[in-house]
Amino acid sequence: MPDLSGVTALVEALKQNSTLTTLGLDNNQLFGLHKNDRGSIQGTYNAASILAISEMLKVNRTLQSVSVGFNNITGEGADTLAKVVLEHKSLTNFCGIPLVSLRENTLEQLDLKSKGMGVPGAIILSRLLPAATLLTSLDLSRNSLDDEAAKHLSKALVANQSLITLDLSSNFLDAEAAKHLSKALVSNQSLVALDLGCNDIDPEGAKHLAEALKANSTIQRLGLDSNQLCGLNRNGQGTYNAEGIVAISIMLRVNRTLWSVSVQNNNLDSTGKKLLQDAATGKGVKLQL
Repeated sequence: MPDLSGVTALVEALKQNSTLTTLGLDNNQLFGLHKNDRGSIQGTYNAASILAISEMLKVNRTLQSVSVGFNNITGEGADTLAKVVLEHKSLTNFCGIPLVSLRENTLEQLDLKSKGMGVPGAIILSRLLPAATLLTSLDLSRNSLDDEAAKHLSKALVANQSLITLDLSSNFLDAEAAKHLSKALVSNQSLVALDLGCNDIDPEGAKHLAEALKANSTIQRLGLDSNQLCGLNRNGQGTYNAEGIVAISIMLRVNRTLWSVSVQNNNLDSTGKKLLQDAATGKGVKLQL
């Protein structure tokens, strides 16, 4: 079990503190878990510290900015923390998310890359983005977003019809995440540019996205670089599977709005490359292999 004595002592102190306005707890193991470079979870799950921090926030009314990025907070801990943050009266910033500005709908662009907000941040954004009707550009790259986070963000994409550019690159999005996002893409009528590069989207995920993009009529630029579209990882390990590439090639022949698609660093074989090239050339799509 992880040693939570330090968190416990900190939480108890902050219940009494009336001067501290900023708290940074990024890159710890508040859940007892951590992820390696490609998202494999290690450690022993323990929600006690996150729940304790949530209880502290219910009491503390001086903190204005709190960051718990890159702590792999999921499940009950993520739900509880997000709920407390959204109800907090004095917090203006959580993991870089400008809570007040989003509520007041004053932002047109929002750069949140490398904040490590994870699931709690995704939940909070899912509640605030629907009302942020002026926001057109959102960068969520390098935020430790997984399939659970994608599920919440997808709800926001269905409700929000103002976002034009969305960057979800360099996260831990897999086939299940792609499935959630695909459902949103069928309904969303504003998104023009979507970057899903440097994730873990495999052939199954590619099929979900391809099916959604057959129906989508707004996306013009799509980034799928450095995924696992053929079932092979960045080192070429795995079993080659062309189903995702076939699905994307069929989608390219049907879709009427895409003009730029990038699938670089996906270990495509010559047959897969030709399939995509033929489909792209026939529709005038700029294809990056």
